[in-house]
Amino acid sequence: LFRSLPENEVDEIEAALSNLEVAMEGGTLDKILEDITDIPKLADNLKLFRPKKMTLKANKQYWFVFKDTSISYFKNKEVSHGEPIEKLNLRGCEIVPEVNVAGKKFGIKLLIPV
Repeated sequence: LFRSLPENEVDEIEAALSNLEVAMEGGTLDKILEDITDIPKLADNLKLFRPKKMTLKANKQYWFVFKDTSISYFKNKEVSHGEPIEKLNLRGCEIVPEVNVAGKKFGIKLLIPV
């Protein structure tokens, strides 16, 4: 599968390649390159669904942070620099996509070994 990249993404790729070329030639860069050892982080509000017995509401919204091979979640974004409610290690977990295009619902089910 191939997709065409938006022009701003192409510009970023071109800039990164130019910076790499200058660095490989021993020159100095106009801006500081990102450290390749930095671990990327993805964070956003998501709903956590957990099967519950005898309750009507089995989901609640939290602030999730995906980093390295773990997911941490917090009550909200403002407290995300402290201790998480829970931190889940994703090593060895099974990921099952749950997509309902007509209902505009896109989710993933994580089956985490205990």
